[in-house]
Amino acid sequence: FGGGGGVPPVDLVTGTPPYFRVDFALPTGGAGVVPVRATIRQGGMPSHDQSAPARCEFRGGVEAYCRAAAALLAPDGRFVVCENWANDDRVRAGAAAAGLHVEEVLQVEGRTGRGALFAVYTMKRGGNGVAGVTRTLPLLTVRDQQEWTPEYRVVLEGMGMC
Repeated sequence: FGGGGGVPPVDLVTGTPPYFRVDFALPTGGAGVVPVRATIRQGGMPSHDQSAPARCEFRGGVEAYCRAAAALLAPDGRFVVCENWANDDRVRAGAAAAGLHVEEVLQVEGRTGRGALFAVYTMKRGGNGVAGVTRTLPLLTVRDQQEWTPEYRVVLEGMGMC
C-alpha cells in the first residue's frame, strides 16, 4: 500500500471503524487461535451476523484503521475518521503509533446537553518533527429538543441535503 505493490499513495482516506471494543479470551495452554469467549466492553451484542463486524471490533478497531490509512497516505494526505468519543485516548494513541498526528477534532453531540457522542478526527503524517497542535472545533449539536440545530442545518445545506 501507499506506493508499494503497485498501489499509488492517496490524498484522502476516510473510515468509520466499529465503535465497540471486544476483548477475546484465548484457550489456555496456547492451543489454537480460535477465541473461546468474546466480551463486548461497550454496547450490546448485535443480533445480526452482518451488523456485528460493523458495530463491534471483531476485525480490529481505530488503531488498525490508523495503520491502514498511514500505509496508503501521500506525504501531504489526510485521514478523516469518525469514532466513539469514549475512545478519544485510543484514537490519539493509535494515530501516534501509526506515525499520524491528529490535526483537528470535531465533537458531535446528538441532542443538546447530552455531551459528545462521537468525534470526527482529521489526521496527517507526523514525521519530520511536524506534530503541531491539535485544533479543536466547537461542539456540533445535531438536535435541540425537537429539531435540527441551526449549526447542523448549515452542515446539511453544505452537503445539499436540506
